[in-house]
Amino acid sequence: METIRQIEAFRSALNWRRNKRTVGLVATMGSLHDGQVAMIKACRAQSDIVIATIYVNPLRFENREAYDAYPRTPSADTDLLETLKVDFLFAPTDEEIFPDGLDHALTVQHRGTRDPKLESQATIWLKLLNITKPDLVVIGEKDYGQLVALKQVIREFAIDTEVVSIPIVRDVDGVALSGNLTRLTSDQRGQAAILHQTLIDLAFAIKDGARNYNKLEQTALIALKGGGFETRDVNIRDADTWLAPAESTSHLRVSAIASIGKLILTDNIGIDL
Repeated sequence: METIRQIEAFRSALNWRRNKRTVGLVATMGSLHDGQVAMIKACRAQSDIVIATIYVNPLRFENREAYDAYPRTPSADTDLLETLKVDFLFAPTDEEIFPDGLDHALTVQHRGTRDPKLESQATIWLKLLNITKPDLVVIGEKDYGQLVALKQVIREFAIDTEVVSIPIVRDVDGVALSGNLTRLTSDQRGQAAILHQTLIDLAFAIKDGARNYNKLEQTALIALKGGGFETRDVNIRDADTWLAPAESTSHLRVSAIASIGKLILTDNIGIDL
Protein backbone atom coordinates (compact mmCIF):
# COMPACT_ATOMS: atom_id res chain seq x y z
CA MET A 1 0.00 0.00 0.00
CA GLU A 2 1.24 3.47 -0.85
CA THR A 3 0.55 6.25 1.64
CA ILE A 4 0.50 9.65 -0.05
CA ARG A 5 -0.18 13.09 1.42
CA GLN A 6 0.20 15.46 -1.56
CA ILE A 7 -2.50 15.81 -4.23
CA GLU A 8 -0.21 15.94 -7.26
CA ALA A 9 1.85 13.00 -6.05
CA PHE A 10 -1.34 11.03 -5.52
CA ARG A 11 -2.66 11.82 -9.00
CA SER A 12 0.63 10.84 -10.60
CA ALA A 13 0.78 7.51 -8.77
CA LEU A 14 -2.86 6.67 -9.49
CA ASN A 15 -2.63 7.55 -13.19
CA TRP A 16 0.34 5.25 -13.55
CA ARG A 17 -1.62 2.35 -12.01
CA ARG A 18 -5.07 3.00 -13.44
CA ASN A 19 -4.77 1.89 -17.10
CA LYS A 20 -8.50 1.18 -17.68
CA ARG A 21 -8.95 -0.55 -14.34
CA THR A 22 -11.89 0.17 -12.02
CA VAL A 23 -11.06 2.49 -9.15
CA GLY A 24 -13.08 2.41 -5.91
CA LEU A 25 -13.02 4.89 -3.04
CA VAL A 26 -13.80 4.60 0.66
CA ALA A 27 -13.53 7.93 2.48
CA THR A 28 -13.02 7.92 6.25
CA MET A 29 -11.94 10.15 9.12
CA GLY A 30 -9.76 7.39 10.56
CA SER A 31 -10.10 5.52 13.86
CA LEU A 32 -11.30 2.63 11.72
CA HIS A 33 -13.84 0.08 12.96
CA ASP A 34 -15.69 -2.97 11.61
CA GLY A 35 -18.22 -0.83 9.76
CA GLN A 36 -15.48 0.70 7.65
CA VAL A 37 -13.83 -2.69 7.22
CA ALA A 38 -17.09 -3.89 5.67
CA MET A 39 -17.05 -0.89 3.33
CA ILE A 40 -13.49 -1.58 2.22
CA LYS A 41 -14.25 -5.26 1.62
CA ALA A 42 -17.28 -4.31 -0.47
CA CYS A 43 -15.13 -1.88 -2.42
CA ARG A 44 -12.45 -4.52 -3.01
CA ALA A 45 -15.08 -6.92 -4.36
CA GLN A 46 -16.13 -4.39 -7.00
CA SER A 47 -12.86 -2.59 -7.82
CA ASP A 48 -9.46 -3.36 -9.28
CA ILE A 49 -7.84 -0.52 -7.36
CA VAL A 50 -9.02 0.46 -3.86
CA ILE A 51 -8.35 3.91 -2.42
CA ALA A 52 -8.96 4.69 1.24
CA THR A 53 -8.79 8.24 2.47
CA ILE A 54 -8.26 9.45 6.02
CA TYR A 55 -9.04 13.08 6.59
CA VAL A 56 -10.59 14.62 9.69
CA ASN A 57 -12.77 17.32 8.17
CA PRO A 58 -12.42 20.47 10.32
CA LEU A 59 -15.60 21.96 8.84
CA ARG A 60 -17.71 19.27 10.54
CA PHE A 61 -16.90 20.32 14.09
CA GLU A 62 -18.57 22.98 16.17
CA ASN A 63 -15.31 24.14 17.74
CA ARG A 64 -11.58 23.46 17.87
CA GLU A 65 -11.90 21.47 21.10
CA ALA A 66 -14.25 18.96 19.46
CA TYR A 67 -11.95 18.71 16.44
CA ASP A 68 -8.86 18.09 18.59
CA ALA A 69 -10.71 15.50 20.68
CA TYR A 70 -11.69 13.37 17.68
CA PRO A 71 -9.88 9.99 18.03
CA ARG A 72 -6.87 9.51 15.76
CA THR A 73 -5.12 6.14 15.42
CA PRO A 74 -2.89 6.52 12.34
CA SER A 75 -0.55 3.59 13.00
CA ALA A 76 -3.36 1.12 13.73
CA ASP A 77 -5.33 2.41 10.74
CA THR A 78 -2.38 1.98 8.39
CA ASP A 79 -1.75 -1.57 9.62
CA LEU A 80 -5.41 -2.47 9.16
CA LEU A 81 -5.55 -1.03 5.64
CA GLU A 82 -2.40 -2.98 4.74
CA THR A 83 -4.10 -6.17 5.97
CA LEU A 84 -7.16 -5.38 3.85
CA LYS A 85 -4.89 -4.96 0.79
CA VAL A 86 -5.87 -1.38 0.09
CA ASP A 87 -3.81 -0.06 -2.81
CA PHE A 88 -3.63 3.62 -1.87
CA LEU A 89 -4.08 5.52 1.36
CA PHE A 90 -4.60 9.21 0.68
CA ALA A 91 -4.10 11.06 3.97
CA PRO A 92 -3.82 14.76 3.15
CA THR A 93 -3.04 17.64 5.47
CA ASP A 94 -5.39 20.61 5.93
CA GLU A 95 -2.98 22.65 3.81
CA GLU A 96 -3.48 20.26 0.89
CA ILE A 97 -7.27 20.30 1.11
CA PHE A 98 -7.60 24.02 1.90
CA PRO A 99 -4.54 25.66 0.27
CA ASP A 100 -5.80 29.19 1.00
CA GLY A 101 -6.73 28.34 4.59
CA LEU A 102 -10.12 27.60 6.16
CA ASP A 103 -10.98 31.28 6.55
CA HIS A 104 -10.80 31.77 2.76
CA ALA A 105 -12.07 28.38 1.60
CA LEU A 106 -14.68 28.01 -1.10
CA THR A 107 -17.45 25.70 0.13
CA VAL A 108 -20.56 24.07 -1.28
CA GLN A 109 -23.77 25.86 -0.28
CA HIS A 110 -27.21 24.24 -0.26
CA ARG A 111 -29.52 27.02 -1.41
CA GLY A 112 -32.76 25.27 -0.48
CA THR A 113 -32.10 24.79 3.21
CA ARG A 114 -28.87 25.81 4.94
CA ASP A 115 -27.40 22.86 6.82
CA PRO A 116 -23.77 23.55 7.84
CA LYS A 117 -23.00 19.89 8.47
CA LEU A 118 -24.28 18.74 5.09
CA GLU A 119 -22.53 21.62 3.36
CA SER A 120 -19.23 20.71 5.04
CA GLN A 121 -19.63 17.09 3.95
CA ALA A 122 -20.55 18.08 0.40
CA THR A 123 -17.48 20.33 0.22
CA ILE A 124 -15.08 17.55 1.18
CA TRP A 125 -16.82 15.04 -1.09
CA LEU A 126 -16.43 17.37 -4.05
CA LYS A 127 -12.74 17.79 -3.30
CA LEU A 128 -12.10 14.05 -2.80
CA LEU A 129 -14.00 13.10 -5.95
CA ASN A 130 -12.02 15.61 -8.00
CA ILE A 131 -8.73 14.39 -6.56
CA THR A 132 -9.31 10.63 -6.79
CA LYS A 133 -11.73 10.45 -9.77
CA PRO A 134 -13.14 7.07 -8.71
CA ASP A 135 -15.46 4.90 -10.78
CA LEU A 136 -17.38 4.07 -7.62
CA VAL A 137 -17.66 5.18 -4.01
CA VAL A 138 -18.63 2.80 -1.23
CA ILE A 139 -20.29 4.52 1.72
CA GLY A 140 -22.10 3.29 4.81
CA GLU A 141 -25.60 4.32 5.83
CA LYS A 142 -24.72 5.29 9.41
CA ASP A 143 -24.47 8.98 8.60
CA TYR A 144 -27.36 8.98 6.17
CA GLY A 145 -27.26 12.70 5.64
CA GLN A 146 -23.74 12.32 4.31
CA LEU A 147 -24.94 9.68 1.84
CA VAL A 148 -27.59 12.10 0.60
CA ALA A 149 -25.00 14.89 0.37
CA LEU A 150 -22.70 12.66 -1.69
CA LYS A 151 -25.48 11.76 -4.11
CA GLN A 152 -26.43 15.42 -4.47
CA VAL A 153 -22.84 16.42 -5.21
CA ILE A 154 -22.53 13.75 -7.88
CA ARG A 155 -25.85 14.74 -9.44
CA GLU A 156 -25.45 18.53 -9.24
CA PHE A 157 -21.86 18.60 -10.49
CA ALA A 158 -22.37 15.88 -13.13
CA ILE A 159 -19.64 13.62 -11.74
CA ASP A 160 -19.32 10.23 -13.41
CA THR A 161 -19.13 8.11 -10.25
CA GLU A 162 -21.41 5.33 -8.98
CA VAL A 163 -22.49 5.30 -5.33
CA VAL A 164 -22.70 1.96 -3.53
CA SER A 165 -24.20 2.11 -0.02
CA ILE A 166 -24.01 -0.64 2.58
CA PRO A 167 -26.17 -1.11 5.69
CA ILE A 168 -25.07 0.03 9.13
CA VAL A 169 -22.83 -2.48 10.89
CA ARG A 170 -24.08 -3.00 14.44
CA ASP A 171 -22.87 -4.60 17.63
CA VAL A 172 -24.84 -7.47 19.17
CA ASP A 173 -27.05 -5.03 21.11
CA GLY A 174 -27.91 -3.07 17.98
CA VAL A 175 -25.59 -0.14 18.61
CA ALA A 176 -24.15 1.31 15.40
CA LEU A 177 -20.38 0.90 15.34
CA SER A 178 -18.30 4.06 15.44
CA GLY A 179 -14.88 5.26 16.51
CA ASN A 180 -16.35 6.83 19.63
CA LEU A 181 -17.61 3.52 21.06
CA THR A 182 -14.11 2.58 22.20
CA ARG A 183 -13.97 5.75 24.30
CA LEU A 184 -17.10 5.00 26.33
CA THR A 185 -16.96 3.68 29.88
CA SER A 186 -18.67 0.34 30.51
CA ASP A 187 -21.71 2.15 31.97
CA GLN A 188 -21.87 4.52 29.02
CA ARG A 189 -21.55 1.62 26.60
CA GLY A 190 -24.65 0.01 28.12
CA GLN A 191 -26.46 3.34 27.95
CA ALA A 192 -25.65 3.64 24.22
CA ALA A 193 -28.17 0.90 23.38
CA ILE A 194 -31.00 3.24 24.44
CA LEU A 195 -30.34 5.38 21.36
CA HIS A 196 -31.05 2.53 18.94
CA GLN A 197 -34.10 1.36 20.92
CA THR A 198 -35.55 4.89 20.89
CA LEU A 199 -35.32 4.97 17.10
CA ILE A 200 -36.94 1.53 16.88
CA ASP A 201 -39.84 2.78 19.03
CA LEU A 202 -40.14 5.86 16.83
CA ALA A 203 -40.20 3.75 13.68
CA PHE A 204 -42.90 1.47 15.11
CA ALA A 205 -45.08 4.49 15.92
CA ILE A 206 -44.81 5.73 12.33
CA LYS A 207 -45.57 2.28 10.92
CA ASP A 208 -48.64 2.18 13.17
CA GLY A 209 -49.94 5.33 11.48
CA ALA A 210 -48.61 8.23 13.57
CA ARG A 211 -47.94 11.24 11.30
CA ASN A 212 -47.46 14.17 13.67
CA TYR A 213 -43.73 14.15 13.01
CA ASN A 214 -42.90 17.13 15.21
CA LYS A 215 -44.61 15.52 18.20
CA LEU A 216 -42.88 12.20 17.49
CA GLU A 217 -39.49 13.90 17.38
CA GLN A 218 -40.15 15.65 20.69
CA THR A 219 -41.28 12.38 22.30
CA ALA A 220 -38.05 10.72 21.18
CA LEU A 221 -35.99 13.61 22.57
CA ILE A 222 -37.69 13.23 25.93
CA ALA A 223 -37.01 9.48 25.91
CA LEU A 224 -33.34 10.04 25.21
CA LYS A 225 -33.01 12.64 27.93
CA GLY A 226 -34.68 10.19 30.30
CA GLY A 227 -32.05 7.65 29.30
CA GLY A 228 -29.26 9.99 30.35
CA PHE A 229 -28.37 11.49 26.98
CA GLU A 230 -27.72 15.10 26.20
CA THR A 231 -29.76 15.20 23.01
CA ARG A 232 -28.75 17.28 20.04
CA ASP A 233 -31.20 16.28 17.35
CA VAL A 234 -33.91 13.80 16.42
CA ASN A 235 -35.19 14.04 12.88
CA ILE A 236 -37.74 12.35 10.65
CA ARG A 237 -36.76 13.10 7.06
CA ASP A 238 -37.37 12.13 3.48
CA ALA A 239 -34.70 9.52 2.78
CA ASP A 240 -34.17 10.77 -0.77
CA THR A 241 -33.85 14.51 -0.14
CA TRP A 242 -33.04 14.76 3.60
CA LEU A 243 -35.79 17.38 3.83
CA ALA A 244 -38.96 17.33 5.92
CA PRO A 245 -41.38 14.66 4.66
CA ALA A 246 -44.12 15.66 2.21
CA GLU A 247 -47.44 13.89 1.82
CA SER A 248 -46.01 12.03 -1.16
CA THR A 249 -42.92 10.80 0.72
CA SER A 250 -42.68 7.02 0.68
CA HIS A 251 -39.19 6.46 2.16
CA LEU A 252 -38.26 7.91 5.55
CA ARG A 253 -35.18 7.94 7.74
CA VAL A 254 -35.48 8.55 11.46
CA SER A 255 -32.16 9.71 12.87
CA ALA A 256 -30.69 10.92 16.13
CA ILE A 257 -27.58 12.66 17.34
CA ALA A 258 -27.00 12.45 21.08
CA SER A 259 -24.15 12.92 23.52
CA ILE A 260 -22.90 10.83 26.40
CA GLY A 261 -20.53 13.08 28.29
CA LYS A 262 -18.40 14.72 25.60
CA LEU A 263 -18.86 11.90 23.08
CA ILE A 264 -21.37 12.10 20.23
CA LEU A 265 -23.27 9.06 18.95
CA THR A 266 -25.42 8.89 15.82
CA ASP A 267 -27.85 6.34 14.41
CA ASN A 268 -30.71 6.07 11.94
CA ILE A 269 -33.35 3.62 10.75
CA GLY A 270 -35.15 3.44 7.39
CA ILE A 271 -38.93 3.19 7.05
CA ASP A 272 -40.96 2.39 3.96
CA LEU A 273 -44.48 3.80 4.17
